[in-house]
Amino acid sequence: MTNLETAEMRNKKYGLTMQLLALCWTFWMLPVQAAEMPYVPLTSFGDNPGALTSFYLPVSENLNVPRTGNASLIVLLHGCIQDGVELANKSGLTSLALENNFAVLVPQQSYQNNVKRCFNWFASQDTQLDSGEMLSIKNMILDTQEKLATKHVYVIGLSAGCAMASAALVNYPDLFQGGAVIAGLPILVPIILLKRYLV
Repeated sequence: MTNLETAEMRNKKYGLTMQLLALCWTFWMLPVQAAEMPYVPLTSFGDNPGALTSFYLPVSENLNVPRTGNASLIVLLHGCIQDGVELANKSGLTSLALENNFAVLVPQQSYQNNVKRCFNWFASQDTQLDSGEMLSIKNMILDTQEKLATKHVYVIGLSAGCAMASAALVNYPDLFQGGAVIAGLPILVPIILLKRYLV
């Protein structure tokens, strides 16, 4: 085999390798791009005494997953200092929603409401039935549920969002099919502790 033939074989192998790498890179990047899909602002959802904002990701049109007419809505409540949409994207929830045809609703706290951007889980006016932030979250859920025709609603809360998710499950048990409270306190624990140590 001559040097020229060897060089041509190497070039063919190199060319094929580069094409395969480019193809793999394309498929590897697709989920990342999907995870960055923009959420839609939820601007008008009724009474908003908690002065929260909200974003939602509609049910995707993934043709690989059969439509059952039982679309679900996942409500994600972020922790302190967090941006809810960023949490949804980086945790993989957005990608899961796109792959499995469920919608995501992300209520968002502001620095104007709480210096650490926490949901006010420790304030009874924000965690009681139909008041403050709790009513805002309920109205967001009902509006999004109607807008997207979702049948089942689940709530996930992380840290401060965990306590708000817990409060939502306690206040509106018929609204949710289930919930996950992650890295936080059940809603009544802070109230019991405050009463014990402040009295």
